[in-house]
This record gives sequence, structure tokens and C-alpha cells, in this order.
Amino acid sequence: MGKVVRLVATVAVITALWFGILFGYRYGDGSFDWLVAFLWWVGGIAASLLLLAFSTAIDCLESISVRLARLERSLVPGPPPPVSGNTRAKLDQLDGYTMGGPQ
Repeated sequence: MGKVVRLVATVAVITALWFGILFGYRYGDGSFDWLVAFLWWVGGIAASLLLLAFSTAIDCLESISVRLARLERSLVPGPPPPVSGNTRAKLDQLDGYTMGGPQ
């Protein structure tokens, strides 16, 4: 999809350049009207830059989508964790214990 938008941006620049030349001669009184041509050229370049920015964003989103789909496929649910019983230590055996050893 990004390539299509990039193609539209390229066509927009070429069309704006062509229309700038065409309308520059048409609206001038026998000469070339630079203001009309310049307005077409600036408008076409601005539109194509916006389209190029959108195509770059679309390319990035497509890349993220592909990587996320690949990650989702690679994550296979494993076995459930083992159920642990009473893991509490019996502290009554440590009665009277010090760091130097039992007394």
C-alpha cells in the first residue's frame, strides 16, 4: 500500500510541474506567468511531500504488523506451571540457632 501512495506522490509532482507550465502560459498575456506556475509547483511539491510522509508511515505500520504476526505465531503456549504444595519451611527446628552454629 505504501508503494501505491508513493506512486501517487510521484504522479502528483509530475502533474503539478506540467500544470504549472501549462497554466503559466495560459494565464500570461503572451508571456509566461511565473507566479501561477510557481503556485502550481509549490502546491504539487507540498502535496507530494505529505503523500510521501503517509507512505513512509504506512510502510512502518506494515513492517510492525508483519513482525507482530510473526511473533504471535512463534509464541506457543507451554505447559502450565507445576502446582506447588506447602512450601513453607518449618522454623521450629531452627530454635536456638545463631550465626556461629547451633548452641
